[in-house]
Amino acid sequence: MKRLLRKIVLKIYWLLFLSRANFAYRICGLEGITRIFLSCNPEFVGWLLKRYGAKIGEKNDFNSPLLMHNFSSDYSNLIISNRCHLGKGVFLDLHDKITIEDEVTISMRTTILTHQDLGQSPLKKRIFPTQHSPVVIKQGAYIGAGAIILQGVSIGKLSVVGAGAVVTKDVPDFSLVTGVPAKVVKTLIPTDSITSGE
Repeated sequence: MKRLLRKIVLKIYWLLFLSRANFAYRICGLEGITRIFLSCNPEFVGWLLKRYGAKIGEKNDFNSPLLMHNFSSDYSNLIISNRCHLGKGVFLDLHDKITIEDEVTISMRTTILTHQDLGQSPLKKRIFPTQHSPVVIKQGAYIGAGAIILQGVSIGKLSVVGAGAVVTKDVPDFSLVTGVPAKVVKTLIPTDSITSGE
């Protein structure tokens, strides 16, 4: 009896969530869906991302709030493969593509930027023009809490970005980077021991 009641409650909860999402999209478009990510059940985050254009793999673990910015008509600039984890308060700038490969962990409050725009500053015209380029986080990488990854950066396979690091250039495979700006401080275990399951 308890099991049946639980199924009924979950079904009602799911239907209410669907109604909320549909209403938010009709009233505010994708901005309405983005607001839902601030407080929705983590189980629904992947479903919502996929429904509105992101390419999402299997067995992922997403937390909310999830913060997104600079999306166009959908979330198609976001590609997340299989068995990934996004912690609470992760910020994704979708001005350009963000590709997250298999088994990546992105810890809480990480920021991933894909563009630079100085707005109205005169520096924009003379020194720092608007730019955008994709970010790739390769298989098995780990991004520590509060890290910032800037546009055009590729994080190498099975690499670690330390908490609070600011990554301004590519991180090689099997590397530990820390600091501001992030620098390689250690080379991690060789590929043989990871791929053979040792």
